Amino acid sequence: IFSPIRNVICQEEPPAIDSGPDGVLFAIGVEDGDKSEFQKFDWEGINEYECTVGVNCETKNFPAHLLRMSVADRWDYRGVTQVTINFNLNQPYENVFLRIVRSGSDTTIVNFDDSVIHYVTGKMLGSRSWHHHGGYELDLGSLSAGIHNIKLTVDEEGMGDGSYGWDAIILLVK
Repeated sequence: IFSPIRNVICQEEPPAIDSGPDGVLFAIGVEDGDKSEFQKFDWEGINEYECTVGVNCETKNFPAHLLRMSVADRWDYRGVTQVTINFNLNQPYENVFLRIVRSGSDTTIVNFDDSVIHYVTGKMLGSRSWHHHGGYELDLGSLSAGIHNIKLTVDEEGMGDGSYGWDAIILLVK
């Protein structure tokens, strides 16, 4: 007999990650102005993408584009409306930053651990539409050891065309 409670209890904890010598906890993509390493197509009918660092957050399977919900029906084959990245820290860290590198004029909503919301605008990034990438380091402060998540969506404020492409998403310690 299948028991949802047993299924949840028996799930393994995601592998714990440590920062490397360069301070990087995880990196999805390479900061090089090229999004070709991401999965560009085959997202039709898929609104949300979720992965766990150390399990299945490979760049080659990560959606190349994040879409605003209001334009998803037009661009859904190219990307998703929400990305969730789960990760498990081996130890507590201070001075943790989420580096977002992308193109586009839209605003990214960063929801950290389902409670703290940040807005990263195209102006903050220095990015524009048509493959003009920019980067921004969002200060997350101190993080405890254990499981965390980052949810990324596009704000409905109407800036840009409602879709942008990733270059890299990097969690690092300074």
